[in-house]
Amino acid sequence: MKEEGFVKGSLQKVKENKVEARWLANQSLFNGNGTIQAAAKASVAMAINIYSEEHPEIHPYIEKAINVRTKQGMRKIIEEVDKIIN
Repeated sequence: MKEEGFVKGSLQKVKENKVEARWLANQSLFNGNGTIQAAAKASVAMAINIYSEEHPEIHPYIEKAINVRTKQGMRKIIEEVDKIIN
């Protein structure tokens, strides 16, 4: 299986099983202060990548989400991206 097919297959499973986003980025991963978990970084980076299809100006935020170290920093990134897309 090619890499693109691997990702596509996982998204298809989400769609088929009507899986909620909660398993990707449960709010508890972002609450409080401290170090952000890798899974939360990946989830936000993926979400930004999806939004960037309609808003290419946010594409640089993908790298920011991957490199951020704290929950506070991630909340700031999300807030900035949200302002741009809304």
